[in-house]
Amino acid sequence: MRLIGLDLETTSKEPGARPVEIAAVEVTPGACLTLLDEHCDPGMPIPAQSTAIHGFEDADRFTAHGLHDAIEMLIAVLPPPEAGDFALVIHNAPYDCGVLTWAAAHCGITLPDWPVICSLEVARAHRGPKGGNALDRLCEEFGLERPGGGHRAYGDAWAAVEVFRRFPVDPVAALARPFSAWAAEWDGAYTRDFPEGLEALPELVEFGGGLTFDYRDAKGNDSTRTITPHGWAMRGGVLHFHGFCHKAQDARAFRADRVVAVLGSTL
Repeated sequence: MRLIGLDLETTSKEPGARPVEIAAVEVTPGACLTLLDEHCDPGMPIPAQSTAIHGFEDADRFTAHGLHDAIEMLIAVLPPPEAGDFALVIHNAPYDCGVLTWAAAHCGITLPDWPVICSLEVARAHRGPKGGNALDRLCEEFGLERPGGGHRAYGDAWAAVEVFRRFPVDPVAALARPFSAWAAEWDGAYTRDFPEGLEALPELVEFGGGLTFDYRDAKGNDSTRTITPHGWAMRGGVLHFHGFCHKAQDARAFRADRVVAVLGSTL
């Protein structure tokens, strides 16, 4: 069976994050064929918190492919689902499948339902679910040096396949599940349906604007927050949004149904 590693680097770890880099590599014993290795403009400023992880500066997006084109390029280089005898291998498949599905919907693209194996799920099945299964840790234990380093899409896509191959699995095809099934586990669907007061979220995310609102948290504590929004998604039937909170001086996520009042926004 052909094994194709897939990985994304993104604007955040929250639902509604967007890709800034996409890589797909077909890995065979002793060889690695690059199918795609592209930076992409997520259509929003790249947050400093994510730059600290993968190294992509906001200025880098202006010389990259647009998100729509990058996703279309990925579809073009991967086999169609009906081709059979192949699987995408992704470490933490719900995250990457969920992020890519959100981004595709945002761009008006329907993704093929490729077969996907989650190397993280396989590692947990063999090593136990409590820690020690992060890609960095597994690469260290197995002596794998990722080409281009860690937290870059190319190296992590390659490592997902190499890590998977370190575990005894037979038959391999039995582990593959549809791309859409993994995306559904992420629970972060795309929407353009916003409650009153939050209709400007897409424009605020796109242009790096500010949003100020009164908020009541799960414990009933009230506060006034000003954030730079970085994304949004539907989770459990409720709109969630996230961004850099100026009060906390850190990334924070919020539920729309806990917003008491929207006080204003700036672009």
